[in-house]
Amino acid sequence: MSPHPKEHPERSDLVRGLGLWAATAVVIGDTIGSGIFLVSSDMARASGSATLVFAAWILGGLIVLFGAFCYAELGAAFPKTGGPYLYLNRGLGPLWGFLFGWMSSFLERPVAMAALAAGFLRFLGFLFPVVATPLFTGHVGRYAFTFTAAQPLAALVVLLPRNSCFLSGRGSDDLESQLGGFPFELLDL
Repeated sequence: MSPHPKEHPERSDLVRGLGLWAATAVVIGDTIGSGIFLVSSDMARASGSATLVFAAWILGGLIVLFGAFCYAELGAAFPKTGGPYLYLNRGLGPLWGFLFGWMSSFLERPVAMAALAAGFLRFLGFLFPVVATPLFTGHVGRYAFTFTAAQPLAALVVLLPRNSCFLSGRGSDDLESQLGGFPFELLDL
């Protein structure tokens, strides 16, 4: 390995802005916020056994660990920015990288943001019941839609962190570091 970066034309000059604490806070926010607090009660209700819930979490943790090992290998093999887009583009062809980019922009990220905002407001509804109080009910076909204060608040929860990224460039990871142990995962939206 040469210490001169000029001999490695594929080396990325991207600034590594996330430090250890910010990166750890992102992982903790993902794991605790979306997994443990939101899913475990539904899993226990569906399975009827705490042992099965623990077994599912352990198995899922092992699968995620193997996935992380795969990403680590891919990241070492392709030391450029782009992540999954780059891996699919180089491994399967440009069509798959292109499709992943569009899927990520229009499906994966918005659905994840909506789910996390809904979870955040679900917890907020326990602390402040007025959030979950129905304001009015609308009907679309044979379906009834109950509108509460949670819907506009969830949109606000999604938009505020995104706007801090546009305004400062580092605002979201700084706030994530400060709230990393906070189980509501406000910033992973």
